[in-house]
Amino acid sequence: MDEKKIFSLTTEVLRNNRIATKGISYKGCFILDAESATDNKISDEVVRYPHRIETFFLMICKQGEGSVNVNLQEYEISDNSLFFNLPNSIIQVNHKGKNTQGVILGFDEELAREMNFDIKHILPIALALKEQPVMEITKEQTDQLISLIKNIAYEIQSSKEEPFHDEIIRNYFTLFFYKLCSIMTLNLPEQSPAESSIKSRNEEYFQRFMQLLNENYKRERSLGFYASQLCITPKYLTTLIKRVSGRSAAEWIDRYVVLEAKNLLRYSTMSIQEVAYELNFPNQSFFGKYFKHQTGYSPSAYKMLK
Repeated sequence: MDEKKIFSLTTEVLRNNRIATKGISYKGCFILDAESATDNKISDEVVRYPHRIETFFLMICKQGEGSVNVNLQEYEISDNSLFFNLPNSIIQVNHKGKNTQGVILGFDEELAREMNFDIKHILPIALALKEQPVMEITKEQTDQLISLIKNIAYEIQSSKEEPFHDEIIRNYFTLFFYKLCSIMTLNLPEQSPAESSIKSRNEEYFQRFMQLLNENYKRERSLGFYASQLCITPKYLTTLIKRVSGRSAAEWIDRYVVLEAKNLLRYSTMSIQEVAYELNFPNQSFFGKYFKHQTGYSPSAYKMLK
């Protein structure tokens, strides 16, 4: 890539992309229907190179083979599988077959907020998707999801002058996302009632912590900063986050910083010093020691890895 930084894709960029214009767009979303071999170029053009996707991005594969690289981890895509990207992940999609069929749906956080989801139901799914963004589902579930998306597309294309046009579309989206959450929940590993009860009491803190982390990890690595923003002690923050996610707050901070550093070192043309400054380290030496402690590699050695 020629850019100093990894190129980012927002919902608006994807909607206006010369390939994406073959699809259907509505406010904060777009839908691409890849039902033939010639349509494979849609996702190839959008994410054929590593991009930071700053929006929710769902691919439902009805038929075909491929792989998706998400934050330096590769996952296989096959018949009846779905890939769900959480905002700010860096992804690259590779097709392996010529007859890929499926649907791509992208939507931004504003549209997601309009759905009025109960966060208690969504958070366990979001946590699981961070660890395993590709999920195998049944053929029946694949057909159900694609059918709902096509219903949304039909309503979007209908006359905007029809009464309750926006309300109908919004409620179709709500129906689709609850169905999606239902299917993903059925395919997630089961938790014991005790584990579920312990986590549910602290999910709101975890949600607020992750939001703060997503907004500030390039500038703030101090546990004290996040604890003060949440009006609790660092020790209590660590305990809460560990209970919900299985990782301490400090581990989450390091995970975000190291992942960003790895992506910048591998995919951008930034120098090591520029990466250090981008992540608010006082100098290259301090960044190098931190990176090696976390990964076992110096930044220069990691940059040379294939």
